[in-house]
Amino acid sequence: QRNDEEEIILNIKFEKSPAKIMFEVIDFGLSFNYSTYKEPKLQDLIDEKKKGSLGMMLVRKIMDKIEFESDDAQNICRLSKKISPMSAA
Repeated sequence: QRNDEEEIILNIKFEKSPAKIMFEVIDFGLSFNYSTYKEPKLQDLIDEKKKGSLGMMLVRKIMDKIEFESDDAQNICRLSKKISPMSAA
């Protein structure tokens, strides 16, 4: 069940070597068991005219690394993506 009053923390970190960006999302709700996640078949979603269930599939295609960590107090999702180093203008 969704609680709109729930606090969510977003940390964004940039690393120079190797160049990457990391998003860390922290929440205090029910944990997500990534190890049991099964990616839905896109055709099944189209056939069922389902409007959801694409978020994790898109994240997996965009990000290089996804990590989940949970304990009794909080859930942490870390998303990492390699980026091209910025060149001086």
